[in-house]
Amino acid sequence: MVTTAAVLGTGIAAVVENHNAHWLVQAHKASFIVWFAAMTVHVVGHAVETPGLAFADWRRSRRNEAPRASTRLTALALTSLTSIALAFASLDWARH
Repeated sequence: MVTTAAVLGTGIAAVVENHNAHWLVQAHKASFIVWFAAMTVHVVGHAVETPGLAFADWRRSRRNEAPRASTRLTALALTSLTSIALAFASLDWARH
């Protein structure tokens, strides 16, 4: 969570400063590298167990044994769509 906040905070600060503060851009790049390393360790750590859990959840939801499975799927879809929309909306920010 700390690395995510660092990436977001330095990125927003760099945009607000219109890339005039070179140290903010460097801090953003460095925090992204640290975030990416932490995220990679996290994802790899769950890589073995996740497919089995996901398929079990999907099977239970198909049999109506996991009532919150559809809520999780909806949240995942909305988060993904929102993230994609924000990514496209912020493309011009990086070009300045």
